[in-house]
Amino acid sequence: MGLMQKKERIYYLFSQFRKSQLSVTELAEWKLVLEDPTTENVLNDLMEDLWNNANDDIAPLDIENAQFIYQRVVLQKQNSSRQKILYLKWIAAAAILLIVGAIGFYTLTIPKGHLTKKDAVFSLEPTDYTTVDQPILYIEGNKKIKLDDVALGKIYEDNAFVVSKIKEGAVEYKAKFQNISSRAIQYKLIVPRKRTYEICLSDGTKVQLNAESSISFSDAFRFDRIVALDGEGYFDVTHKEYLRSKPSPFSVKTEKQKVTVLGTAFNMRAYRKETESTTLLRGKVLVEPLAEKTSQKHELVPGQQLKFENNTIFVNRVDVDRSISWLDGDFYFNGIRLDQVMRELSRWYDIDVDYKSLPNTKKFYGKIRRTSSIEEILVAIESTSDVKLIMKGRRIMSLN
Repeated sequence: MGLMQKKERIYYLFSQFRKSQLSVTELAEWKLVLEDPTTENVLNDLMEDLWNNANDDIAPLDIENAQFIYQRVVLQKQNSSRQKILYLKWIAAAAILLIVGAIGFYTLTIPKGHLTKKDAVFSLEPTDYTTVDQPILYIEGNKKIKLDDVALGKIYEDNAFVVSKIKEGAVEYKAKFQNISSRAIQYKLIVPRKRTYEICLSDGTKVQLNAESSISFSDAFRFDRIVALDGEGYFDVTHKEYLRSKPSPFSVKTEKQKVTVLGTAFNMRAYRKETESTTLLRGKVLVEPLAEKTSQKHELVPGQQLKFENNTIFVNRVDVDRSISWLDGDFYFNGIRLDQVMRELSRWYDIDVDYKSLPNTKKFYGKIRRTSSIEEILVAIESTSDVKLIMKGRRIMSLN
């Protein structure tokens, strides 16, 4: 979009805003204008033009908008009697001053409900990770980018984001100043077995995904910070505000829970058919169970972990370093059954396990490097228990 086109677009959006005729998508675009520091000069020019060209013959704003801005701006500065209508030369100046941040009273919000649950994030349908041989970025479910096969630099661009591969094992999203599509665009990053991957979202939040995990979101993330997680991810969330407004929350949805934060670091584990957990490292999070039977919300403080197990919620203090040992390249087993150990190994070593053959009477403890071979780990398991394991091809079973 050229400079002149951009200026004309801003003038149009302000005109629609002043008449209370912004559509949902235009309101989202207008909010993006207000966040963009490069538009400040255009907004200042707009204020000056409106001020210089205004006269008493110009029709006023509608009464509701005039009264609102008048009460929030003019009455803050003087004790004169309340007027019902302000003419454009007052309203334009007040509105623009508010918009560029000179007076921090009036803020814009996108109407709640303009995005459906389907629009906000991908559906949490199961992913068959065994068919994925490398990290893949899906756009709108059709375009597929195999991330190992592309060079460093920009790998995708649309009206919402520029996506770049910033290093091996990491991609970055950057928001663009463009018109908002009337139909939400969906994005999904899938990480297969034996791999981890990092994604930097457009708000600066960094997410490290563990093996056999995925994260999904839509282009509306620029305004509604909602993502969906399948598997395990470590989130370092950026604190964000809109025009001195209330802090913008960041939410993560899984099959069983929704976690809402402002700015914090936490680990979420949400593998299917396994115990879900949220572990807080710093800040504060609000965990909202999605099942009707467990609707009570829980607020966690650093060092606490919330678990969903058999439709029951447990909140305990834990060693958070052990909960994120995978980030340092370690397996950490703290009194877990053999089938749980083998699920961890299957994700990292891309093996199949005959779970029905496994004895689950013994619990396992220990720390093992992920760089160890699967054979070394099986020997370690056998040496610390009476379990006998055999590996045929890529399949492991117990002889007990």
